[in-house]
Amino acid sequence: MPTENSYKAGVLNLLVAHGEIDEITHMAVSAYMEKQNRCSLRTLLETHLYSETQLADKIGQYLKVSRMIDLKLEQIDTDFFKKIPFPLAKKNMVIALGYDELSPERIVLVMADPTREDIIQEIKQILGGPLTLAVAERSEIKRLINNAYPLELQLPTLFSI
Repeated sequence: MPTENSYKAGVLNLLVAHGEIDEITHMAVSAYMEKQNRCSLRTLLETHLYSETQLADKIGQYLKVSRMIDLKLEQIDTDFFKKIPFPLAKKNMVIALGYDELSPERIVLVMADPTREDIIQEIKQILGGPLTLAVAERSEIKRLINNAYPLELQLPTLFSI
């Protein structure tokens, strides 16, 4: 069973496994993660080792998931995104777009960090069906979440996130 720390280091471990990060950088990033209590995705961005675009590209490439670019509000099926509670979507930077055009029984879930198997399983239970994972830049997902969720769904939880 994966630990919380292995979930937090998912993107870092992915990049290390593919030779993108050397041992010394891995140790430095891990120390920063622990000291700042951050996940690896956020740490890699805060330390400017990678840009959001670079990270999303590499995650998509190595996990072999679709890379979503320029997400638009019109792409979202409102029946799906509202099923994921705002705090869960905002905290984990995830949004359900709707049914996959190529596999209509599957729901497209866009994530900043699709290494988070715990979040994938939780959302799979909420949505009640198989998922097609995609990756996008964290800021793109954040913008879409802020624009897609009505203010009345955001207000009760804004101060606790």
